[in-house]
Amino acid sequence: AYRFPSLSESFYTGLTGRKYVIGNPLLEPETSWNIDAGLKYGSSNLGIGFYLFTNRVDNLIERYRNEDNIYTYDNIHRGSLYGGELELLYRPAEKVQLFGHFFYYHGRSSGTDDALNDLPAPRAKIGAKFFIGRLWIETDYLHSFKKTDPGPAEVANNAYHLLDIKGGMYLNSYFFVYMKISNLFNETYYANPDPDIPPAKGFGISSGLHVYF
Repeated sequence: AYRFPSLSESFYTGLTGRKYVIGNPLLEPETSWNIDAGLKYGSSNLGIGFYLFTNRVDNLIERYRNEDNIYTYDNIHRGSLYGGELELLYRPAEKVQLFGHFFYYHGRSSGTDDALNDLPAPRAKIGAKFFIGRLWIETDYLHSFKKTDPGPAEVANNAYHLLDIKGGMYLNSYFFVYMKISNLFNETYYANPDPDIPPAKGFGISSGLHVYF
């Protein structure tokens, strides 16, 4: 793969949502090679998927933040990334679905062994969905592990866990109503290790009506 620096990375200088940013017109284009592999099994009651990847990016364009909270960009010699995902769907009964998902990503500079930006902490999600006639109810639990290896424009991020409950009903072939209760524990958390984002929203209830044509 081949990627030129974006206009923002190369030339933009000014205020953004990340405060002050200084572009770098001397950036080199990235080149990379990527390998993906996976195994997947599916039947009427069970689905399992397992996936692996590895990427090597030469002249990786990395984002940096200094002590004055000013961001800029520079190339590093090479970035190496790898990771994997696991997904599961199981139907123990006709009206019941159990599901889960887990991923882990890891990335380092090959020259300095420093961590890279934009790699989320490992996350695991499990849930269940039930069908009762035209009504369905779903609950899912997400655990995000602690981010202990922030990149040069990031900060360490605490672990957090979320519990959501949602449900809906098909009134007919045209109308569908739903309700969702999110962040049932009303936990204060940061969704990623960006030092300039606000905390994510707490406990919330939402509902709506979908109309199909």
